Amino acid sequence: MTLVRPHPSVQGVITPLFTPFHEDGRLDTQGLGNLVRHLVRGGKVSSVFVRSGLGQMWLYSRDDFGAAVSTVVEAAEGHVSVFVGASGLWDGELAHRPDPQEYTDQSRDLARWSVRLGAHALVLMVPFMLAPEGPEGAPAQGVPEEVAAEVTATYLGAVAQETELPLLLYQAPSVPKDFCITPALLQELLKSQKQLVGMKLSSRRLEAFEGLLSVAKGTGFGLICGDEHVTMAAYQAGCCGIIGEGSDTYPALLAAIRERLLAGDEEGALRAQTAVLRCLEAVSGLDAAIVGKQLLQRQGVDLQPFGRNRPHPYSAETVTKLQQAQRAAFEYAGVASPYGDGSLGR
Repeated sequence: MTLVRPHPSVQGVITPLFTPFHEDGRLDTQGLGNLVRHLVRGGKVSSVFVRSGLGQMWLYSRDDFGAAVSTVVEAAEGHVSVFVGASGLWDGELAHRPDPQEYTDQSRDLARWSVRLGAHALVLMVPFMLAPEGPEGAPAQGVPEEVAAEVTATYLGAVAQETELPLLLYQAPSVPKDFCITPALLQELLKSQKQLVGMKLSSRRLEAFEGLLSVAKGTGFGLICGDEHVTMAAYQAGCCGIIGEGSDTYPALLAAIRERLLAGDEEGALRAQTAVLRCLEAVSGLDAAIVGKQLLQRQGVDLQPFGRNRPHPYSAETVTKLQQAQRAAFEYAGVASPYGDGSLGR
């Protein structure tokens, strides 16, 4: 099978980095650097994405941004590309809708700062939070498609003016239907924004990818799957990469899907996809970022397992059960386990 090969940095496994915090909520920059070095050593990641949704981007202050991005760039040492979430500062709650101009100005500021810090690409959320206000200041419901398209294009263009770095859009599951990127809008954006190289689409519905893939064909623009459940099918449909929670703890399993498809081994790719599904099932109902950091500790990564406004780390018994489940998944897929000699615990 021949897979899509767009901009090199949007191919393969792109890791939305967990953000390690100390128990008191301070950023654990040493742990973040250790995580990046661990991923680089593993050799299965093409890019790392700092200030992602999985990494609690909603709770980043401006100071957190600078500390995290500089730490990741330094730790990566040029071995992998560094994507930076440069959307404006916002808590993610529509009840606290940001001022559109302030949010856009913040995005432009973070874009300029990312360039100075050595980032390789910027990720911008589809700006549904900038929807025109409805009654009593609430975001308008049922925004006309042309209005949503204009808001998106204006926002993207404003940020693009601040940098020559490649840009990627992120369409999260929370994006209202009115603001979802349509094939027609993507076509227009690709004409007006030459820096736009990719987009993360978080959906399990393959039909959501089809129209966008038809527009992207032959342009160098890459559509990235944002849901590990359909990684294999998304590659087969024409996607070029995967951004998912398992990219931190089991990137080798996700990489095996693409590697095996490229080698024509669909059966092997299916085994790797099945292994990924087993890992996802094992953490169902748990906070993936918290327990993921605990699993990384079991892999020898020195980092703090806490989050901000998140559950306390899970018991050793819970983490051991998950570690066993992941080890079994690696064995099923025929991929080397990151848990060493088979001993459990630390």
